[in-house]
Amino acid sequence: MIAKDIISKNVTPIKIGDAAQKALQLMSEQMVKHLPVLEKGKLVGVLSEETLLNCDAGEKIATLPMNFAGKYVYCKDHIFEILKHMAEHNMSVMPVVKDDMMYFGIVTQDGIIKNFAQAESITEPGSIIVLETTKRNYSLAEISRIVENEGFSVIGLLITNSDNVELIDVAIKINTTNISAILAAFERYQYTIKVTYEENDYTDRIKDRFDSLMSYLNV
Repeated sequence: MIAKDIISKNVTPIKIGDAAQKALQLMSEQMVKHLPVLEKGKLVGVLSEETLLNCDAGEKIATLPMNFAGKYVYCKDHIFEILKHMAEHNMSVMPVVKDDMMYFGIVTQDGIIKNFAQAESITEPGSIIVLETTKRNYSLAEISRIVENEGFSVIGLLITNSDNVELIDVAIKINTTNISAILAAFERYQYTIKVTYEENDYTDRIKDRFDSLMSYLNV
C-alpha cells in the first residue's frame, strides 16, 4: 500500500488566506487535529489545533507558525513511511504531495486502519500466536520455518515492544485454526508463547493495537 492508494475523501484542506476561525470549524467538522495549508494548490504548511486555539479567531492563516518539515509524504511512499512520520510528529492526518509539492490528498489514521483491516493477512481465516523473544535472537526465517515444518504458513506479522527493553512481542498470523502442533513446536524451540487468538478476537483488536504500532515505529 502506498500513499496515493489510501487517500481520504473526507478531509478538506485550508487555504493560506483563510481565517483561523474557519480552520477550527473545519477541524471540528472533520474530527481531525491537523490540516494542510495550501497556496495555489501547493502545500505550504500544516496547521495544528493547538496553534489555532492560541490565536485570535480572525487572524489569517498566513501569519501563524506552520513549520511542516517532515509533516508530509509523497504519493509513492509506502504505508510504513506514512506511519513513521505520523508517529514522529504526533499527526492525526498526513498530507500527500507530488514531487513538485503540489497537494495530492490526505491520509487519515482511520483510513490506515481500514486498509490494514482489508489486507489479505487480516481477512484470510487463521489464528494468531504472540511470541516473546529477545531482540538479539529474533529471526523471521526461523519462525517461518517452524510454522512451515508443520505444513502451514505465516501470512502476517507484527512486532511490538515488550515491557522489558531487551524483549519484543512477535504476533504472527497463521493460515489455520488448528495450532496445537505449531504451539508444541515453538515450545520445543524454547519460545515463550504469551497468548493466542482466534480470528474474530484479533480483528476486534486491530484498532486497539494501532497506538502500539505507532509507538513501536517511533522507537
